[in-house]
Amino acid sequence: MPQQQSNSPRHAQQVFPASKSTDNDSKGPTTQPPEPKLSAVRDETNQLVRDVFARRGKLIFLWDRFGDTIRKRWHKKSPDQRKKVLLTAWPSMADHHRPDINGWHSYSKEELQQTCKEFFVFPHINTDDLSKPGPLLILMQHRAKYSPDTFVTTDMESVSFGITSGVLKPPDLGGWTTLLLGRKTKKTYGQLRSWANDEEAHDLASCGIGLQTGEGILVLILQDRLFQFLLRSIELILPDMNLEPPDDLDIAATLASMDSWPMSPIPSDPLEALTEAPYRAPAELDFKRMQALLFAKTIEVHEHLWYCREDPGYFHDQLFEFAQHQSEQLPDTKGQPHPLLYRPVFWKRIINIVISNAYGDPYPWSLARERLADLAQLHEKYKDRISPGKKLPHEFDAALCRFNHHVKRTISHAAIMLTMAIPTSPPLRKYFLRDADESLDDPQKPPIRCLKREIMILWLLEQLQNEKSIQFFGLHNLLAYIHRILLSQQKGREIVSPFVAKLLSELALVTEIFRQFYIFRVKPPVRPAVQEQALRLDYASKMERIEKICDALEDNDHIFAIDDPLETFNYPFDDERWGEAAVNVARSAESHLDALSNKLDRVVRSKTGNGALMSLAHQLLTRHMKRTQKWEDKKKMESFFSACKEVRDELAKMELENQASSSKAPPPPPLPGTIPFPKLEFPTIKVGKKAHKTFQALYAVSTTGVTLSTIQWSDFVNAMVNAGFKAEKLCGSAWVFMLKGDKVEYRAVMLHEPHPGHEMPLDMVRRYGEVLGRVYGWTGSTFVRGG
Repeated sequence: MPQQQSNSPRHAQQVFPASKSTDNDSKGPTTQPPEPKLSAVRDETNQLVRDVFARRGKLIFLWDRFGDTIRKRWHKKSPDQRKKVLLTAWPSMADHHRPDINGWHSYSKEELQQTCKEFFVFPHINTDDLSKPGPLLILMQHRAKYSPDTFVTTDMESVSFGITSGVLKPPDLGGWTTLLLGRKTKKTYGQLRSWANDEEAHDLASCGIGLQTGEGILVLILQDRLFQFLLRSIELILPDMNLEPPDDLDIAATLASMDSWPMSPIPSDPLEALTEAPYRAPAELDFKRMQALLFAKTIEVHEHLWYCREDPGYFHDQLFEFAQHQSEQLPDTKGQPHPLLYRPVFWKRIINIVISNAYGDPYPWSLARERLADLAQLHEKYKDRISPGKKLPHEFDAALCRFNHHVKRTISHAAIMLTMAIPTSPPLRKYFLRDADESLDDPQKPPIRCLKREIMILWLLEQLQNEKSIQFFGLHNLLAYIHRILLSQQKGREIVSPFVAKLLSELALVTEIFRQFYIFRVKPPVRPAVQEQALRLDYASKMERIEKICDALEDNDHIFAIDDPLETFNYPFDDERWGEAAVNVARSAESHLDALSNKLDRVVRSKTGNGALMSLAHQLLTRHMKRTQKWEDKKKMESFFSACKEVRDELAKMELENQASSSKAPPPPPLPGTIPFPKLEFPTIKVGKKAHKTFQALYAVSTTGVTLSTIQWSDFVNAMVNAGFKAEKLCGSAWVFMLKGDKVEYRAVMLHEPHPGHEMPLDMVRRYGEVLGRVYGWTGSTFVRGG
């Protein structure tokens, strides 16, 4: 690794100590820099603020005057020519993505002690990313257009790993707060306020708006160094131009013209969008997008519960998937298999896990939607009082605390699932061993040894298994790096199982929602212990009904005693050459699933009352459940699964008829936030030739109800975009499809791509067609070829 070549202001030498340490990894002793004096800190802060505003003013002038020329010349350069410019402007620039995380993974303590500390202040400044056509131009444009305070949250996030790891040790002047967030002018930006003379100064620090003095200087150093780099890069790109601003330059007029600057759109390619994201200004708070994400996830868990009750083939696949990600799959240190693997007690636990998750997931996600809706209303109510850098109104802050606590618990649940799934997944088992002397009574928490940490994605996934590591590296940093590998490396995709990919997507979704509220604070607020306890009690009270259901299932796990569920729920749905034998197998699987569901319903009713169960599954139980008819004659069979094309096109009408003929007694009140599956009638949608072919394949079935064709995932995504959707890729396997504009409010669907391959199998084609039909009212006749 290169040695440090610092061009930063003099105070940077206190930010970058000669040695490093961390309580997390114990990689060396701490060398604490001397405590700064108030006068030195104030002088350093004021000088940095003056430099930042002066250099930004020049960047504004240059981009306004020469932006098009800079863009054209940069695009014409080859990658090697771009690297040469970058290294001339910044000689010590790292040559690989996230040099801070890479360094921590790849180098010894001695090598890390000699590492350039700038890598931990500027983790996104590297030739790997900036030599691509877009990132440098986006960095120039956004740093010019938006005021420095806009980037305080993301700049602080960039250096957070360096601080938590101990590589960066910004000295703190106790009793003072540096204010950057929401400060737009040179006079107010970087203002130092004393706790002794200003009661609000301490409050701003504790609520996460203010920074410690050392942290404030660190952010200013980062911003000043970036402006130096961008100005030097422009000089190298335009060596033949006079770049000096005129003496009579009207900065105010130039600032006013920035609104007309054409901004680079976010690319549709997920890898390009991920690469460019750190160089853009942080997105504004977008409640509509967050509501769409939660709506999509809530739809997904409702559909999962429905298919676990209706489709034996889907239930079979869920059991198999969970069974493949249990600790019993690992050989022990003596090479011996687990004695309980595939025994009845093993399958009893697997069925219990699958059922408990299916019944337990809808309510927490629905509650999250309800709490987010409350936040959106309060944000509208207090919109004149809410802005970055100001204390939040008490009512909004309290609602935000409840929502954030709910999201954190969801993150914790997904992380726990990953802790078990990662080492036991089929692609990764060869890298792990189970201790031979583990307790067989607690298979959920076995000691597991990782044998090979040098594989980067394996090492990253391992960090997600440890709560301390998540706090150490930052969950967003780990997921973003994993996302990059999954998008850019086929070998990386192959090392992650579809089950783990789905869990990564769930973790990425809640992390993205959580990060949306960073706009209000630079750091997490410090909450009194009493308040934290109140949040835990509030969450526990909300989850009480789900706990009752899970407890009832745990106390009555005898209903899950099925010796070989994979054989019991074998379901030959995609067998076009069906006959009497296949029909009998299908009917047997459906009968066993119905019997299990009925037992399950009785147990839940006995422990929680009829209301709890019916409120949970109320909307799902009113649907038309497809069941295989008895075998009579091949020619007389109307449908193998009552799912021929004509029946599927009339499914919405059948559901309405079923509801009309049902009991007139009013249904039990739905759970808070429960989704009434929308009865939408889309007008005919005109799509292109290729998209029309894809949608016809999505809804094409044979006379026996069997889906006829697989679909390439890229064709499906392009067809959805052509139909008016915005496609957003999350880490893992999930894509969220949101309708553009306000056609259907914030309705969205979350669908998982095939993983690690790229072709949608027949059962996925069938299920996705049904889900889209239920959410948007689509049938095969919805789409017509447009001009």
